[in-house]
Amino acid sequence: MNNEWFDPKEVAKEAEIQNSELNVTLGVGAFLIALACLGTPDPQATAFFCSPMIIFLASIAVKSFPPTIDTIRTLYRETHDPEVKEVLDYLTGQYLGFKSLAINAFGYWYGAGFFLVVLASPEFTDWLKAI
Repeated sequence: MNNEWFDPKEVAKEAEIQNSELNVTLGVGAFLIALACLGTPDPQATAFFCSPMIIFLASIAVKSFPPTIDTIRTLYRETHDPEVKEVLDYLTGQYLGFKSLAINAFGYWYGAGFFLVVLASPEFTDWLKAI
């Protein structure tokens, strides 16, 4: 990929910051909220009432979106230049694709998944409480 549009080291650092933010802010936050919900008589209702806090944590994590990719995305929206689109597709695939997020944001997926399971599955919460 032609690097005249971006500095690969800078974009990698920005993506690392975003992944860290997703893991720590949203992943750990959602996991801890889910654990707290398990300690209540009705974990699903408690998780439902905690959902706005998860949305708040997600809004914090979104603010760490890589600025270089955001700038190139804005440039593409304004110009619809095919070369800019190619660069944008490369960067999003490399740093924001499913494979990249699955590997680098495991804490996010685990915490968010655990919260969603507590929110949606009374059988799972009953099983966890029985352990």
